[in-house]
Amino acid sequence: RMKLGLTKRQTEVLSVIRDLIAECGHAPTYEQICAAGDIRSLSSVHRYVYILRERGHLDLKPLAKQSIVLL
Repeated sequence: RMKLGLTKRQTEVLSVIRDLIAECGHAPTYEQICAAGDIRSLSSVHRYVYILRERGHLDLKPLAKQSIVLL
């Protein structure tokens, strides 16, 4: 899948996800992304993850709590 461009905030959220994976050694939960990214709600995290997936920057493992996979 071809990677598409991101807004500044989407890039920031992707960086937060990368940093959390590097720090913890596994995919972060939406709660961790929310706290580390200074995001107000889990629904906003869900929206960012959906956009990042649609734009080819990450994927999700089905049926896993910590399901984010960087591409």
